[in-house]
Amino acid sequence: MRSEKKINAGLQESLKGQHPSKEMRLSRKQIYWVSQIFGWYFFVGINLFIISSFEEISWQRILVWIFLGLLGIFFTHLLRRVIRKNNWLSLPLKNTIPRVLI
Repeated sequence: MRSEKKINAGLQESLKGQHPSKEMRLSRKQIYWVSQIFGWYFFVGINLFIISSFEEISWQRILVWIFLGLLGIFFTHLLRRVIRKNNWLSLPLKNTIPRVLI
């Protein structure tokens, strides 16, 4: 009966947005970097997979794609800094799109 109460209390805390094991939470900064790295290297991996289905891939080509992933992380992070510095998220969408495209 006691273990049931613990489980129910843990479930209720989870539903309220409070997770009992707080050491597993990631900060917004950590989530940002994990998303950046995972997203760009998922993109790299998919491209290498598609290319490899048509031809054999050399190590040099793999290294080029890894470098492109690093460049992607760098430039999207740079764009994020510009967006935050200039407060573009508070602008209407019709004013934001031209700024992002330039």
